[in-house]
Amino acid sequence: VADADTVVLHHFENDFADAAEVVGQPARYGTLTFADGANRLGQALHLDNSASCGNALIWSANAALAVSGNWTIEAWVKVNSINANTQYPWIIHAPANGWADWGLAFGLNPTSSSFELRYKTSAGKTMGWASVGTYALGQWYHLALVGNATAGTLTAYVHDAQRQLVAKQQATASADDLALLN
Repeated sequence: VADADTVVLHHFENDFADAAEVVGQPARYGTLTFADGANRLGQALHLDNSASCGNALIWSANAALAVSGNWTIEAWVKVNSINANTQYPWIIHAPANGWADWGLAFGLNPTSSSFELRYKTSAGKTMGWASVGTYALGQWYHLALVGNATAGTLTAYVHDAQRQLVAKQQATASADDLALLN
């Protein structure tokens, strides 16, 4: 359920509707379909990795996505297979300046079987990590990137299906470092 602080919330119940009703529907790149959530309630988004740069939901520039201070970006993902021709399959992609200049990227690093959780600040500085934790095919994972201006930190979390922490990376972050897509 979306609350007053929720900017984007997708359930993928056979549509791309934004339950928060703030940002609206994302653009879709590649072949995206809906599939049984496999041990989850409802549906899941299926990214088939047929495109050379992967498949993704792509949110256009939107003032609501320009967050700073304390914020969290999260997603549940299940990796079933990796296309050897795709360098960095994206799960979430929000361009900063043009389609190829990512502003926010949640994706997979197939070389290290790890997750990519990173973004560019409003000043163009890259924050986050190109490799966080590792994934096993056929398993669910919860990914979270948390900006905490109060503590001055940026933290990436990877949890397994039982919500047990499997990886965490943290870095010191200034208020400017925690301003993304501004």
